[in-house]
Amino acid sequence: MNQNLLHKLLRFQLSSDRDVDITVDGISMEPTLFKGDVVTVQGADIYEVGDILVFLYKNDELLIHRLLCIKDKRYFCKGDNALR
Repeated sequence: MNQNLLHKLLRFQLSSDRDVDITVDGISMEPTLFKGDVVTVQGADIYEVGDILVFLYKNDELLIHRLLCIKDKRYFCKGDNALR
């Protein structure tokens, strides 16, 4: 399935108050999440520092990272395994 269609389906399901299961592919959230883990994504109106977010990065790929801080309505996230 192409990425654009996948993103549209994900948005539709979340806007319909449906949870979405996705499979982790990468190491950026180790040791919290590992490649092959399945996470359930739920939409929310409010996010808090420490939450794990799934978001579209550069309109190309989904990322799973932790919310570090919110400044001027901008969210700053980073993977648990990232050095920078």
